[in-house]
Amino acid sequence: MMKKLKLQSNSSALLYIQLLKITVLVILYFLVYMFSLSAQTPRKNSGADGQLIKPLKVGDSIPKSLWDLPIDIVNAPSKSDPFKLNQFRDKKLIIIDFWATWCSPCIKSIQKLDSLQPIFKDELAVFATSYEDRDRVNAFLKKQGIKLFSGTKTEYLKQYFPHKMIPHQVWIKNGKIIAITEGSNATGENIQRALKDDSFKLVTKNDRLDFSTSRYLADFIDTAKVNSFAVSTFSSGQKGLGSIISQVISQNKIFVNYTNADPISMFMRTLKQPNNKTIVINKKLLEIDKLPGMEAMFCYQLISKDTTRSFWVRRVLNDLSLQFNVKMERKLVVKDCIIIGKLKGSNIKESITNSGHPQDFQDFVKLLNFSVRWKVDQPLFIDESGFTGKVSLPYYKDLQFNLDKLNQALRPYGLTASKKKRKIDMLILADNNIAEIKPNIR
Repeated sequence: MMKKLKLQSNSSALLYIQLLKITVLVILYFLVYMFSLSAQTPRKNSGADGQLIKPLKVGDSIPKSLWDLPIDIVNAPSKSDPFKLNQFRDKKLIIIDFWATWCSPCIKSIQKLDSLQPIFKDELAVFATSYEDRDRVNAFLKKQGIKLFSGTKTEYLKQYFPHKMIPHQVWIKNGKIIAITEGSNATGENIQRALKDDSFKLVTKNDRLDFSTSRYLADFIDTAKVNSFAVSTFSSGQKGLGSIISQVISQNKIFVNYTNADPISMFMRTLKQPNNKTIVINKKLLEIDKLPGMEAMFCYQLISKDTTRSFWVRRVLNDLSLQFNVKMERKLVVKDCIIIGKLKGSNIKESITNSGHPQDFQDFVKLLNFSVRWKVDQPLFIDESGFTGKVSLPYYKDLQFNLDKLNQALRPYGLTASKKKRKIDMLILADNNIAEIKPNIR
């Protein structure tokens, strides 16, 4: 009985080992198969055969892989095997012209090359190439009467000659790239000079390959080191930036910054307009003004090459008005004001400075009219007393909205404050009704 059990145990162990071997072989087979598939799949920066491609530049020699690369062509004079650039190797000058049927400058360029090809037929070969499909390219060339043949669906050639814009031309002389340039440079004069002069050069076409329409233009302006005339940016409030309103001239530009500021304050500080001489009836601004904390804050920056105040103020106001749908206007408005005058039956004291921190009375009135943010009910103080002395008065914020306390503080100086109506030049921030007009878009 024990012997039988021992035989069964050995048999089970052998079976387990066999199954394990089979499993390992299957896994190895699939790994080899997947590696083979990966090696056959062209990569993003590879050619039609899947081999890695090194972008070429002026001065580089054309590699064998490009000379021997089969390219599908249309409009050929006769049917033949797939075209290879090597067929032009006996020509002194080769121009590769990247084009498309929808591109007007490309059409102008390929028509020009088509007329130049027979003039320089012994020394020049033109190879036009498009990433479009063969039917579209062939039909277009036939319709236009262009005799040049063209490569089709040759997106992979961009790996050799990266570019963003077309027409894009590559000039090859004696197997070496002498120019990567725009289509407008393909003239008879330039071709003649290129054939005769080994030192001939053209302005190199440098496309910004990293450019994307879904990124900020300012990113590319900075890295390209070109002139930016004016760049502005809006965002919601951002924690950690603090609350800053500033205009700084640096690097021959003005940087206008509003970080974590409410929109009404942006208007007021740009215009140097007192808050209590402003009427806000714009619905959007009033809605934002009621929001709590950071919800009511925005960030704005203008970077301008024109540093004159007249320019940047106009630009900031235009940006703010567009963002918040604001129409600005000035009107004479009859408004309740607090008028400071002489107290009847009392002489004005020149100064009382025996206590507190004395200050010019006119500076004190300015403080009464000051507020960090606009308030709908902020009073407007007007001094009609003629008093020019110094005063020592309580903190202005304790007096702005309390007329009794203000009069109590002013009385020792022979002054009084009372509500009266005055006609005031007011700034009005209203709704921009122009936004309600539907644009004619076709």
